[in-house]
Amino acid sequence: MNGHPMIRAALALATLACLPIAAGHAEGLKVQPGLWETTFESPMTGANTERQCMTETELDPAKMIKAEGDGCEITEQSLSGNTLTYQMACPDNLTGSGKMTFEQDRGSAEIRMLMPHGDQPMEMTISLQAKRIGDC
Repeated sequence: MNGHPMIRAALALATLACLPIAAGHAEGLKVQPGLWETTFESPMTGANTERQCMTETELDPAKMIKAEGDGCEITEQSLSGNTLTYQMACPDNLTGSGKMTFEQDRGSAEIRMLMPHGDQPMEMTISLQAKRIGDC
């Protein structure tokens, strides 16, 4: 992924097909392992659809963000029913928030990022739709 660390971190979340943060999963947000298809749309990349085989151990966007090596991290998260919300922080005063809603075999999310840009902050929103399409 190219671009700013916050954009790479948000796209890393998008690529994970809206899968829940580990603590959310531990609290009961159920998502089935298998082959997932994710369509995400952002002003930077347009619409993109990807397929990825996911296992139980891969359902942790917080670890993926950390693996990007850009210093971004999940700072807060909250689970209510089948909806997970979180806050994200990155270096250079970049912030983000997300809301993910799931059923066992499908989900949707919206990730909003706020980046300093001269005198006016720039906001970018990434929208996601994900569905499990079968076994790996």
